[in-house]
Amino acid sequence: MSTPSNDPSIIIIDRVIKQFDRRANSKDALFLYDEVFSRMFEKFDYIKSDPKTIIDLGCADGRHYINFRQRFKNAQYIGVDASPQRIARCHEFLSSHPSQKKRLFGSKPVSAECMLADMAFTGLMPESADLIFSNLTLHCHPNPMAVFNECRRLLRVDGLLLFSVFGPSTFKQLRDAIKLAGLKNVRTHPYIDMHDYGDMLMECGFADPVMDQEILTLTYKSSKKLLDDIYAFGGNACALPQSEIATKSGYFKLCEALEQARNAVGQIELTIEIAYGHAWKLASYKKGQETRVSLESLRSSLIRK
Repeated sequence: MSTPSNDPSIIIIDRVIKQFDRRANSKDALFLYDEVFSRMFEKFDYIKSDPKTIIDLGCADGRHYINFRQRFKNAQYIGVDASPQRIARCHEFLSSHPSQKKRLFGSKPVSAECMLADMAFTGLMPESADLIFSNLTLHCHPNPMAVFNECRRLLRVDGLLLFSVFGPSTFKQLRDAIKLAGLKNVRTHPYIDMHDYGDMLMECGFADPVMDQEILTLTYKSSKKLLDDIYAFGGNACALPQSEIATKSGYFKLCEALEQARNAVGQIELTIEIAYGHAWKLASYKKGQETRVSLESLRSSLIRK
């Protein structure tokens, strides 16, 4: 029986890293990641931001550095990812696309770099970024609150956090098929409701969080291709020992259950729920009985005195 959960603590971070290491050279999932990136990037048409430093959390191979460079020509780019293989690809990409853009004052090129780190513990300097951008990555972390706290630590006052994640309707046909097939000892990946993300942002001291979502429906001619794509999108980082889904017989049972769900035109559907969120860092916020103030605003007030 599938064990549904929306508790991210069941995510095994070492499995997440190994899975994305294995997929570092794969292009099978790029169509989805690139499409969601484009939809996120369109939000800059009405969300005004002119960052000096951008942190790309979950930068993968760094290919979207070009998009940031074209839109924010004078911004420093820092890519962060927990997968050693993806960071290696990112290093290669950035090295092959050196920035020719000079700063307005001086001859130093605008820098682009990437680093291996956990999203919740980057080790970067506090209040060193104006924009943190994260595309379809946060749902892979077992502690999203810690990631949001790290984002707030890294952002300067009035800095922007913009992210996308998979929502709870994602892969619902897979969960239905697991149940129909009667597979034992199966735990599926948890996806958090967008309203819960909004609550987390507020609790971490972000202002004016805005959450919205959309449903994408992919269609397949074969159950094998559908399962191949789910694997390419990141697989399952919550697998249990001795899970029947990992056996050959379990795989065939799952394919048979998916085949029974073909629609009126003979295709198998796969739902992808995408949740988008953005919020701003204020100079101060209340945490329980405490009022927490950013280092940047403290320095500014001391200088004024």
